[in-house]
Formats: sequence, structure tokens, C-alpha cells
Amino acid sequence: MIHRKSMKWIIQLSIMFWQSLFLVIAEESEKIQGPNFANYLANDIKLKKLALEVQKIQLESEKSAVNNGLTCKLSTGNIVFRTNGDDSTVTFTPNASVSVPQAANLSLSASSEIKIGSLTENEKENKAVTLKVSVDLLSGISEKRKVALLKAERNVLEAKRAFQNRALEVEQEYFKELRELYSAASSIVSAQKELYEDTIKFEEIKAKGYSAGSSKYRSAQMEVLSDEHDIETKIRNLDHDCVVFAKKCGSDYKPEMHPEDFLPAELPLVVPVDVLSFDRNDFTKIENAIWEQKINGMERKTQKDLTLSANGGYTFNNSNTTTSADTVNAGLDLGFKGITLGGEISIPIGEENTNPVYTISASIEPNQIRLRNIEKKQNNISEKEEELSVKSAMDDYETAVVDQQTSLADLQWSKKTTEETYLMYVDLEQDMAKLLEQGVTTRSEYLAAKSNLRLYEIKKLLNEIDLILYNDGTKLLFCRDGEIQE
Repeated sequence: MIHRKSMKWIIQLSIMFWQSLFLVIAEESEKIQGPNFANYLANDIKLKKLALEVQKIQLESEKSAVNNGLTCKLSTGNIVFRTNGDDSTVTFTPNASVSVPQAANLSLSASSEIKIGSLTENEKENKAVTLKVSVDLLSGISEKRKVALLKAERNVLEAKRAFQNRALEVEQEYFKELRELYSAASSIVSAQKELYEDTIKFEEIKAKGYSAGSSKYRSAQMEVLSDEHDIETKIRNLDHDCVVFAKKCGSDYKPEMHPEDFLPAELPLVVPVDVLSFDRNDFTKIENAIWEQKINGMERKTQKDLTLSANGGYTFNNSNTTTSADTVNAGLDLGFKGITLGGEISIPIGEENTNPVYTISASIEPNQIRLRNIEKKQNNISEKEEELSVKSAMDDYETAVVDQQTSLADLQWSKKTTEETYLMYVDLEQDMAKLLEQGVTTRSEYLAAKSNLRLYEIKKLLNEIDLILYNDGTKLLFCRDGEIQE
């Protein structure tokens, strides 16, 4: 019912400003005479919330991109003021760093210790400045970044899908309510038909000469009165339901109006949607299962048993050397499950008889080793569960195809038989009208025939609504990302 082009407009406008969305839909809804569908859609609170949710999640996605992108930090460090009589000094340790996660977690940093004021000769000579660069040779940082960005993009996509599907769900709700009103109108026509038939029986009893006080006469009369009361009750109930529905649609249903003046006399004809026209992999359950399998697999790959990173740099006036010489530094950090090893060498530059400085470190966490082995077993189980989820989703697809094809076949058969019967009642109503003019039949008999015609007119409308609901239901089974405007 909502065309693909219109849906693209809906999604695009919802992201920017949902307030103008419903003006576009109004053009589409002009094809529906009677209750205003555009207003019904515009009044849906859940749709408005979902439109705002799309904007909110898009901002979250932007935050994720910032958090997982290039980062830069500048700091003054601690600033220390010292006074000693007339002398005073200020010491601070400024530092700057830049990290690029997408480039093997490349990191650049610079730090220094600066003193200003009354300094000793030793303090003047020892101004340490360190430049450092580090990079991951083996790690899951880049993969983790990619997973985080993909999840953020997925959240945006799912928010857009939820909004897209809600528009169809609102359309379903609209036509379900409209269907209930038509069904109520149909029950009134059936009650009227029963009144005409009981009136015919009552007239026959009177024609046979039964007295007004006889039980047969009074029983037939009560049937007619009961039918009239039943019709009046049904009409009052339908009036109430029409008032409620009209308010949802932003329409007026005035006391002097009748349901037939409010309910559309015809509905737009729709082309049945073929469930096989959708790609199997777009079946929502399959698409979700494959996505979960893919993203969880990527997350598992970020859990590295072995990690290795390297760093290098230059330190001016390295205090770790005996002469506070400038040094070139290089180091490696190795991790395996719960074991970490680190090593660094600092080679003095421009100094004679100064040996390199070696720094090493080691640590072990036994529990981490055990936990990592448990996690591996959990991951193996998760992989098998995800494979079963994909298989289950494919089975659900096959079932859904059969269900939708059967439903469509039933709808088309019902529409065909209803049309054939309707044409028969058209001929019958015309024949009865001629017989009424000729005085061969009674008005009650003619009205009974006309009621049958009206019943099938309503049934034709119900068939059209059922086809619209079928189309919407079929579309909701699949992801329709091609209809979402980026």
C-alpha cells in the first residue's frame, strides 16, 4: 500500500525532521477516500518516538566513530611552585600524544620536565625530554575498532528498519480498524435482512387471518420488533466506533452523519506481493542470524592468545644513564594468555665509556590462563549455536513462504468467488426491482435481495483490505534496506 518511492521519502524525512514527513504521506493517502490515513499516521506516538530514536542512534554512531578514530591529547602535567626566601621555581611536565587505532594502534608521544626560576647547575643540565613511538605487531585492537564501528552502523540501520516497519504496522492497524467498521456495517445489513425476512413471515401470518391477540401473531410481531431493536443497537455501536476512529484520523463524524457517509465506498486496488520476489537472505530472521554469526565471529578473532607490540624513541638527558646522556630507546612487549614480558634498551648517544641501559619486566596471572581456556570452549559452543540459529531461520523462511503462498491463494480464491456471487446478486437485485414495479413481489422481498447485494459489496471491500494486510505482512517478513534513503 505504501509505495517504495513514498517509503524512501518517509525514512529520509524522518531522520531530518519528522514533522514534515506526514505532508508527504498525505499525498499518498489522498487515494483513500474517507478517514484520513495521513492524519492517522501522523498521530502515531510510537512512530514519532522511533523517528527521534533514529536521530539519537545516529549521534551515538558519530560518538563511536570519534572514540575509535584518531585521538590527540595535550597536557601540562602537574605544575609545582616552590619558594625559598627570595628564590622561587616552577616545575611542570607537559606531554602530548597522538594515537591512530586504524594504523596498527600507532601511538606517538612526547613528554618533558621544565623548570623555571632559580635553578642549580645540575637542574639546568638535567632537562629530560622523551619522544616515543609505539605500534602493535600482533593484537586485536584494529579488529576491535572495526567491530565497534560495525555495531554502531548496525544500530543505525536497525533503528531505520524499526521506523520503516512501524509505518507499515500503522497502516495495518488503520486497515484492521477499518475492517472492523466494515464488519460491523455488514452485521447491520445482515440484521436488516433478517428483519425483512421476519417481516415477510409476519405479513404472511396477517394475510392468513390470525388475530392480533393470537400467540402466532404476537410471536411474529415480537420477532420484527426484536430485529428493529437489534439494528438500532448495532447502529449506535457503529456510530460510537466511527467517532473514535474519526478522531484518530483527524476527521469529523457529526451526529447527523451515517456510517455509509463516513466509510469509503471503494478502496485502491493493490497488486499482490509475491513472497518469492524477495531475496531469501533478506528474510529478517536469516539476515539477523547471519549478522550475529558474522559479528560474533569477528569479536572472537579479536581475542588474541599472543600479542606483540614494539616501541622506539629518543630521550634527552636520560636520568637512567650514569651521565644523564641522550639515548635512543627500543623495546618489545609480549603477551601470551596471562603471561606478559617486556624489555627495553636505551643506548647512549655521544658519550664515551657509557654502557646501554636494559629494562625488563615480567608478570603472570594463572587465573587468566584458565579463563582463556574456558573462553575458547565457550566460543566453540557459541559458533555451533550460531550455525543452528542460521539453519533454524532458513527453516522458518521455508515455512513462511508456504504460509504466505497459501494465504495469497486463499485470498485470490475468496476474491474471485465473491466477485462471481456479487454479480449474481446484481442481476437478482435488478430482477427483483422489476418485479416490485410490476407488483409481483413485496417491498420486503426486494429489500432482502438488496441486502444480499449490499453484503457482498462490503465483502468485496473486506477482500481488498485483506489483500492490503497480506501485502504489509509479507513485506514485514523481510529487510527492505533498498527502500531506506541514506
